[in-house]
Parts: sequence; structure tokens; C-alpha cells
Amino acid sequence: MNLIERCKSYFGISKKEAHGFIVLQAILCLVLTIPFLTEYFIFPQKRMDRTENGAALDSLLELFEAQSESFTDKNESITNPSDKFPESFDPNIASKELFLMTGLKSTLVERIIKFREKGGKFFAKEDLLKIYGMDKTEFEKIAPCLTFRTHSKPKLIEQKAPDIFDINKADSVSLEQLNGIGPTLARRILKYKNALGGFVSKDQYLEIYGLTEYALTQLNRYTFINRAFEPERIHLYNSEFKKIAGHPYIGYKAAQYISKLKKTGFSEDAIHSIIRTDTVFKCKKPELIYRYIEIGQ
Repeated sequence: MNLIERCKSYFGISKKEAHGFIVLQAILCLVLTIPFLTEYFIFPQKRMDRTENGAALDSLLELFEAQSESFTDKNESITNPSDKFPESFDPNIASKELFLMTGLKSTLVERIIKFREKGGKFFAKEDLLKIYGMDKTEFEKIAPCLTFRTHSKPKLIEQKAPDIFDINKADSVSLEQLNGIGPTLARRILKYKNALGGFVSKDQYLEIYGLTEYALTQLNRYTFINRAFEPERIHLYNSEFKKIAGHPYIGYKAAQYISKLKKTGFSEDAIHSIIRTDTVFKCKKPELIYRYIEIGQ
């Protein structure tokens, strides 16, 4: 049995397919052997002896080791203080290169330079510990060399405390002298005071919208309410609907109820009743409401 017949029998293919398979195998073997035939018979001069390869590798290794030693020497000259490093320097005027010569991390040096560019000053050695990332190890690299020749800490100027004033006579200038109270908040305080008809208790400061805890502390500390002060009152029977509804302690719902009473039978007892039942008035404290209203016709 020839090779073609064996292929037909083994792979279960036709005679034509077996013939093509054999030819393909022959071509594949030829392709794989061509590089070796070319190196040994056609271009023998391009072959390199094993001893030549070894010599080339040895020369490359020596060159790499020489370059590594050179790099190490350069790195040590940057990170370690040199013989020319000054015994002392002022961190407020020292250059970036000088800081790097001390062995400080480059990130710390950048932060020190940025701190100075923004107007920051160092007045004592410990001030450098305030730089983010400056730990004890890094600080000890430069601490022995630090000196401060031209700078001293500025003296703190004592701020005069504001004068105490009557809140019901206050204007925006008086209010704005208090810490934590600016023009906007001062206008809001005055607007609420006028809407009420004046403050009768410091507890009413809590009703002012947007008043911070610090501003509240300032108001309580530097303002007072005259005991003889009487707030402006609203006459519930004679006043217009708009004025009654606009009062912070009465509101629209109570004003509507009062208007109905005027048409059906307004009486003091009826007003007292709705104040005590706590249903329509905005303010839920009868003792405060009575300070701002008049009931009699």
C-alpha cells in the first residue's frame, strides 16, 4: 500500500484530498528547513561564533555596571549634603535647591515654597512642623541649620469690644459692629423688629430667620431691652386687614377670623377665646400676643 492509499485509509478522505495533504506536508517541511539551509550554505559569513557572542555580552555588562556606578554617585551628591552646604540658613529666603540639599522630600520643599509665595513666614523652628507632611524625621534633617535673622512675630492688636446698645433703638451701623452680623443680617433683624413693633424679650431673637448661634451670642451679650419699653400695638377692631395679617404673631388665618367677627359680632371674649385655644394665631404664647394687641372697640 503506497503513501496515498494509507492516507485515504487513515483519514477517510478521497484520493485527491490525500494527494493534496502529502504535497502540503512537503511544502511545510521545506519552509521550516529553509532558514537553516540559508545560514549554513548560502550565507555562511553571517554566522557568529559562540565566543564572539560571549565577548559582546561581557562588554555590554561592563558598560551597564559603569553607568550604574555613575548614577549612584550623582544620586548621592544630590540627596546628601555636600561640603559646600552652609552651616545655617533662613527658611524664609532659602532657595528650593538649598532645601533639596538638606535631604528633604521634594514634596515638602514644594509646600514650603508655596507657603512663602502666599505670604507665609516662619518665626521659629517649630513653625515648619505646621507644613503638611513635615514629621519629626524630616524636621530633624534641617532643624540644626535653621536660623531667623530678619523676621519677628507680629504683635497682636487687641480689638476693642463693641458698646452695649438698646436693640429697639439700634440701626444697621450699631448691629454691624457685632462680629457675625453683616449688612444682610442687620437688615433682617431691623425688619423683624419693625414688623413686631419692637422686642420685649431677648428670647425673641430666636425667631429671626438666618441668625447663627454666634450672632445670637453677640446680640445677647451687647444689646439690652429697656424695661420701660412698650411695643407698638395693633388695634384688632380698627386696624386694616393687611396690617393685622402682616404681624408675625397674628398672621393671615387669624386676620380672616377677626374680619368675620367684625361682621357677625366682635367681642373681647371671642378674641380671648381664640387666643387661648391656640388654633389660628401664629404665635402660640398668649402672654406675648397680648403685648402687641388692643382688643376694645
